[in-house]
Amino acid sequence: MADDVIWTHWRWGGRELSGRDRVMQRYFGPLVESFPDLDFRVFDAIIGEHTLVLRGLFKATFAKDWGEVPAHGRTVTWTAHDIYEFRNGKIVHAWYANDTLTVARQLGVISDEPRFIGHNPSEDSSR
Repeated sequence: MADDVIWTHWRWGGRELSGRDRVMQRYFGPLVESFPDLDFRVFDAIIGEHTLVLRGLFKATFAKDWGEVPAHGRTVTWTAHDIYEFRNGKIVHAWYANDTLTVARQLGVISDEPRFIGHNPSEDSSR
C-alpha cells in the first residue's frame, strides 16, 4: 500500500480514508478485531496494467462489537467487489462495494424477513 493510498467504500457516503496508517487503523484494525478469523475467497479476478478487480466471498465469525453493533458470535458471509489501482507496485486507490444488505441482515441490524421493494418477478403481473 502506498503511503498516500486512498480507500473508498460506497457505504461511507462519498467520504474516503487517505493514508496507509489511517486505513490500517480506522478500517482494517476494527475489521480484524471484530472478525478475527476473516477469510476472503476470490471467485473472479480481472487484471489490467494498473488495476485489479476482485469478486469474492467474505466469511468470518462476528466475535467482537463492530462500532455500535453488538457481536453475536455467529459466522457471517457476504460477497464483495473490490477494485484496486496500482502505481509502482503499490495500491494507490481502492474501491470497495460489499453486499451491505446481506451484511446488515446477518449482523442483526435489520430484519431478515424477506420483503420485495419494487417489482416482484415471482408475482403474476397479468392481474
